[in-house]
Amino acid sequence: DGSGYGPVESVSPHCSSLLNKTIVDPCARDNYAEIFSQGEPRVVPDVYQASYTAEKLLFLQRLQIRAKLIVPIFLGDRLWGLMMVHQCQTIRNWKDSEVDLLQKLAVQVAIAIRQAELFHQTRTELAERMRMTQALEQARDEALAAAKVKSEFLAVMSHEIRTPMNGVIGMTDLLLDTPLNAEQRHYVETVRSCGSTLLDLINDILDMSKIESSKLELEAETFSLQQCIDEAINLLQPKADEKKLYLNCYVSSDIPSRVIGDSARLQQILVNLISNAIKFTSVGSVMVSVLSVETVCLEPTESSHKPTYRLAFSVRDTGIGIPPNKQDRLFKLFSQVDSSISRQYGGTGLGLAISQQLCEMMGGRIWVDSQVGKGACFYFTVCMHLPEPEELTTSKSSVVSSTVIADT
Repeated sequence: DGSGYGPVESVSPHCSSLLNKTIVDPCARDNYAEIFSQGEPRVVPDVYQASYTAEKLLFLQRLQIRAKLIVPIFLGDRLWGLMMVHQCQTIRNWKDSEVDLLQKLAVQVAIAIRQAELFHQTRTELAERMRMTQALEQARDEALAAAKVKSEFLAVMSHEIRTPMNGVIGMTDLLLDTPLNAEQRHYVETVRSCGSTLLDLINDILDMSKIESSKLELEAETFSLQQCIDEAINLLQPKADEKKLYLNCYVSSDIPSRVIGDSARLQQILVNLISNAIKFTSVGSVMVSVLSVETVCLEPTESSHKPTYRLAFSVRDTGIGIPPNKQDRLFKLFSQVDSSISRQYGGTGLGLAISQQLCEMMGGRIWVDSQVGKGACFYFTVCMHLPEPEELTTSKSSVVSSTVIADT
């Protein structure tokens, strides 16, 4: 670096030590390092025969130097420093073996320096990585704590808001049973419709907060699969009739009539999918199907020795369809295919995200097959048990046509 600082030395007892001293060569020039950048050693048997200036000889004399050998130290292509051997008081005819030995020592010094640099670099990187890991862990802990607080807040607030909303909707129902003129009835029906929409949103937020905080628990009860589907369809039949859509269901003949699971959550998935299908369909039909059943596990669970069956459902519509490059947004929170969809049809995007979470909690999954202008078909699977005396018997289907898919 041009400082003239000697970091290490080995010196005979009768010679002066230069360690930790700054040696300023009065004859050094800016191109001094360039001479050694070629990699060649400098061999001087007698400084008084080397054509040095008087000032240079005086400098060497103060250092007791009579002969010297200088070998450059390289780190890769970079000149790092010089290794010097001085013969004090007397001349020295340097042997080729001595020059070769010093060059080899310079290589070993370069290796040691490089290893030291790598060790320092590695230690610095490890320290930085540890610092980043600790920062990430702290950020993760803070995020988890914030998420927990948020989920608990949403759960509490959703519950507190839902209670008075039920009162508002109940009072509008009572008000609709009283004598009202056409204008008043329209106002009350609008209040009830808006209240129901708000209550649905509150319920979705409550469900999502429970799922995020791992507080949503599934029930295990015996129920009629056909009745569960019929109730979901009957709930949404008025909306389909209003748009003059054909809404019906098909249950494959190999589907069990009764199963053990959470009927309310299964119905919630169906309602979400059927409601979306009706919302995005102007002409045609919405068809709900239970397509197939398969045994997926014969191992006993903690609560039951009954085998587990995977049921496959589909909800098909003849609506506007979904572009393939935008289908990955469907199951994300508060996501719409595009902003115009939200403005035209409304909705928060919570329904499909919740449906996906519920399917996964019930050991299944959900996916979509759609083309723009040709409608969409949402498929989902869930796992259920059968009651003790129940076998895979046939169920009556309400439609004569069916579609078979493979759960791949």
